[in-house]
Amino acid sequence: TWASEDRGVHVGYLAQEVELFPGTIRENIARFKQEDPAKVIKAAQLAGCHELILKKNKGYDFIIGENGR
Repeated sequence: TWASEDRGVHVGYLAQEVELFPGTIRENIARFKQEDPAKVIKAAQLAGCHELILKKNKGYDFIIGENGR
């Protein structure tokens, strides 16, 4: 049994469907927090999408619209 404050360290959540919010790719990866750009890139590399992002116009600053479009 884990204390509720420790649960987040041991339990994660992975949605079945990708959910992107209006904003930049960088903001979506950083979950709209101020994050070190190197950490955002590292996260994308680990997820296997860094090269795809670089192919987008404006790369990590590409703006995602409503419903992830």
